[in-house]
Formats: sequence, C-alpha cells, structure tokens
Amino acid sequence: MQDRNRVFPTKEELISYFNFGLSMEAASLTPDQYKRRTEQGHTALEEYYDYYINEFAKDVEIEDKIPRYMRDGVPVTGKIDKIEFDGEYCDVIDYKTGDPDKSAKQYTLPPNEANPDGGDYWRQMVFYKLLIENYKDRNWRVRMGTFDFVQKGKKSGQFKRIQVPVFEKDEEIVRTQLRQSYAKIMNHEFSKGCGKEDCQWCNFARRYELVRPVEVAEIDDV
Repeated sequence: MQDRNRVFPTKEELISYFNFGLSMEAASLTPDQYKRRTEQGHTALEEYYDYYINEFAKDVEIEDKIPRYMRDGVPVTGKIDKIEFDGEYCDVIDYKTGDPDKSAKQYTLPPNEANPDGGDYWRQMVFYKLLIENYKDRNWRVRMGTFDFVQKGKKSGQFKRIQVPVFEKDEEIVRTQLRQSYAKIMNHEFSKGCGKEDCQWCNFARRYELVRPVEVAEIDDV
C-alpha cells in the first residue's frame, strides 16, 4: 500500500486495487454476490482509509512470506499481513473482516477454563511470534500482535484493533499444540471433529458420514 517514495496511495487508488483483486475472483461468484462484495468492500475500505490514513506506519513489510522450516520436528511456514518495525523490535498486524463486536474478544482470549486451548486468533498470533523469532535468517523480536478489523462493529459503530501480548508460557502452550497436532496428522487422526453439538463442521460431517464415531476411531487406533 506504500510506494517507493514512502507515500501512501489515494483512496481512489486503494479502491482500484480492491476492484482488480475482486475481479480475479469473479468466476467463483454469482453476479449478485459480486455486486454485494463490491459494495461491501468499497464501504469498508473507504471508511477504514478515512479513519486511519494518518496513523499508518511506513517502516513495514507487507504480506511477508516466511519459507518453510522445521521447528521441534514440525514443518512450519506462513504469510503475515504486515510487520511494523521499531528498531530491533517489530509488531505483527493481522487484518480481519467481519463484525469485531462479535468475534474480537472471543477469539483473542488466551487459554481459560472454558477454552483450554485458547482462542483461534490468540493461537494464530502466538504462532506468528514463534514463526518469526525462530527463523534463522532473521533477527526480529516480536513485541506485540494486533488484530486490525477493517469493518466497523455493527453494534458499536466503531473500528477495533485488539492487541494480543505474547508471553513465554504462551509459546510453550502453542509449541505443544503444534507437536500434538502434527503427530495426529502423521497418524491420520484428523477425522474425529470436536464433538460439540453446535459445531457446523461436525454436524455437516456427521450428516454425510465423513467423521467416524469416536469409539470406533479409538478401537481402530489400538
């Protein structure tokens, strides 16, 4: 979003970039869907641009791709939306769509009694910190992670940026989760689902017999 003269594009140029990107996905959308996505995108980006244009950092890496490498015996890789630099430290920015009033708090919480694995976004940010700091070809230290919602909350009418601090104990939790998940994948243990009654994926999978009952899976695995 920034040219070589360290000047940000105009709002009109931003919308033009969006239109081009959306046009690449036109084949997968109906005409009504395409029209609706265009209108939603224009509204969200114009409002976001007007609200934040004077706050954008300029010393950044955009869509930074970290090549695959091994960590704790697990192959890891990833693409990060934006990294902002401040001396030897950096802040990781991940952009999100959707209603932040509904999802921001739920998905960014660390592990608790109700959700011992932590929220999806929390795990994502901890993983990004591990990914960046353990990549041998760089010497970047992650200070903070931020989820930047590009749409206003439907109830609050406000933009939200949720900061997620990452501590050493958090890294150990996610490293363990990575090792366990990778071991299950290697053992082909990825068809059980979470088992929650309100899980859309599990309900879909049960309906089409894509998930084996837990007791059968356990017997087969013995």
